[in-house]
Amino acid sequence: MSTRIFLTRSSGKPSGTARKPARKAQREGEISKNRQREQRKAEQAIEDAEAALSALELQLADPAAWSTRYEAAKSEARHTAARRAVDEAYARLEALID
Repeated sequence: MSTRIFLTRSSGKPSGTARKPARKAQREGEISKNRQREQRKAEQAIEDAEAALSALELQLADPAAWSTRYEAAKSEARHTAARRAVDEAYARLEALID
């Protein structure tokens, strides 16, 4: 098996020589700007989900939301979905932090 060395056009040096890394190595403990942006989005999603849950709980405080079996099942499903959205938002933030 033969080894091929290709020359670059501009410098005439073999292209297999040491190159600078494409990205700067991040210092330990430093968070990238993209990661910071994703964390801010996740935090905003938590705030939005909690606000939606709070608004829904105010709606569900009305006895009419529980007046029939159908209304009770519908209210319970809406509340479960809203709580799940809050839990998923927290899980997303935790995944970004770890």
